[in-house]
Amino acid sequence: MERLLNEQWTGLKNLLDYAYKDIPYYRDLFQKQGIEPGDIKTRDDLKAIPVLTKAEIRQNFKDLQASEGSRVEMSRTSGSTGEPLLVVRDRTSYGYHRANMFRLRRWFNSDIGSFEATFRIFNYPFWERQKTRLKDNVLNRIRIDEKDLSDKNMRGFYRRLEKAKPDIFYGFPSLMVRFAKFMINNSIEPNLFTLKAIIATSEMLFPAQKEVLEKFFDAPVVNEYGCTETGIIAIECPIGGWHVPIESCLVEVIPADDLDVDEGIGRVVVTDLMNRAMPFIRYDVGDLARIGEGTCSCGRGLPTIEGVVGRVGRIIDLPGGGTIHSFIFFNIFKKAETVTEKSIREFQVRFTRPNRF
Repeated sequence: MERLLNEQWTGLKNLLDYAYKDIPYYRDLFQKQGIEPGDIKTRDDLKAIPVLTKAEIRQNFKDLQASEGSRVEMSRTSGSTGEPLLVVRDRTSYGYHRANMFRLRRWFNSDIGSFEATFRIFNYPFWERQKTRLKDNVLNRIRIDEKDLSDKNMRGFYRRLEKAKPDIFYGFPSLMVRFAKFMINNSIEPNLFTLKAIIATSEMLFPAQKEVLEKFFDAPVVNEYGCTETGIIAIECPIGGWHVPIESCLVEVIPADDLDVDEGIGRVVVTDLMNRAMPFIRYDVGDLARIGEGTCSCGRGLPTIEGVVGRVGRIIDLPGGGTIHSFIFFNIFKKAETVTEKSIREFQVRFTRPNRF
């Protein structure tokens, strides 16, 4: 643990030096605060650097980016907090993100190339969709990509899984529960699947959802917590500890004094130690978490947080009898931005009465 903390601190110091030298936003910010990277000598000194918010990222989008560097990828966040955001990350940052995803799978004896069923909704343009399908073929991923979550489409997905026999279910817990309930309602036995783990991501995993999935599929259900902006923030081990990948990020849970929350719950603030294309230093993700007690008894030697409070996804019943996932609203607003060439800073969907929103 001590060695990893030292490596993390070295990574942070290198990032601060780089940001001060090469990123206009941080150079100006440090000068306004009257500090230099060398003044940050302890974790407590980090408080001298103001928290980075989504609003500040939008206002300083160009000044947060490096003028030169490695190949980068631009992506838009899902807006699960109601505030979608355009971000830039380099390949090193994405590489650590994917390595941490595979680290979690290896904790459950599943490795690169094992078949995986992905329960997430995507709305890519045509060429992005083709590229995603190629990646899925290479990595042996079977993806449910239906806006209509009808029994007909669930049955089609089940038939694809019959042939693949995946090791892992991965994705939105609300979608995986929808699939489990489809099987239960149609008297389809789960003995086709010998899952090593069910990994919930992008939404809160509620105890009732975890119970349904564990009981029906007879497999451990764990959390993967991350965001588009910084990658993986925490992954859950077999005994329930939420481990922070210390090699690639620094996570703080800071007081949320402006919110009416229980004691011990704070804002999740993350520093991506690897992204040089658009460094996010002390970034307020927009989620709340419980402050961790240190390390987990599993012996993996990584710091922990206690779990995330927020990010709720829903299955929505439509007037005609169909069902959709609430993620569809992000796709609607993303399309609206493309058509109108206007930036949508924040959105809220409100249910006014059954089948009306």
